[in-house]
Amino acid sequence: MRNPASVPELQSLDRLIVSPLDVTDQNSIKDAVSATLKKFGSIDVLLNNAGYGLVGPMEAVTPAQLERQFATNVYAPTYTMQACSPHFRGRKAGLIMNVTSVGGRLALPFNSLDHGTKFALEGLSESLALELAPQGIQVKLIEPGGARTDFAGRSLDWLKQPSLTAYDQSLLGAVQRFMDPTRAVDYSDASYIAEAIFEATTDGKDQFRYLLSKDAQAMVAHRATLSDEAYRDWSVQTYQL
Repeated sequence: MRNPASVPELQSLDRLIVSPLDVTDQNSIKDAVSATLKKFGSIDVLLNNAGYGLVGPMEAVTPAQLERQFATNVYAPTYTMQACSPHFRGRKAGLIMNVTSVGGRLALPFNSLDHGTKFALEGLSESLALELAPQGIQVKLIEPGGARTDFAGRSLDWLKQPSLTAYDQSLLGAVQRFMDPTRAVDYSDASYIAEAIFEATTDGKDQFRYLLSKDAQAMVAHRATLSDEAYRDWSVQTYQL
């Protein structure tokens, strides 16, 4: 955690270590890995779950927002995997779990930069699964759909540029569609996703992708029935662009 002092109740648990960790800081990552190895002697699983999202027209992104988007969603898991790989190689065992989302399998309007990072981590993970298999290291992808968390409050930024009004009507239509309460019916509780991650970690299966949640499964199944052009036309019509 970036601020372990905020959860003092966790510090007293014998089988837990809560280290200061900012996934965008390589030294912080190395220190957390070292502290974990010192306490437990080994690491079995690395779970990359940190995420940050941008919503809005790509044209409005600032350099700082773009850097934060890729630093959190792409650079960070790369650095944590890099930090743990020597230990995994030495043991000829280890499991890397990367949480992407259904947004790493298909795209929605006004989420281009977030999708860019999710697609990047999917490709990175798929290649690493091939690269690390001879070293005894397994890679798995967790792909949730919508979740009932405060992601939209803590980890989501809007791309805004007052002078850029050309997208206003399209963005309004898309946001109204995204915020439609009926979309949330098939969203998942965080506890369901946590249990699914635990199951994927301990099931012993040689499985790469775990597509979670009814909404994500329905979206991927629908996308598979359409050509790229048909999906584009369907999206424009559905999101009232």
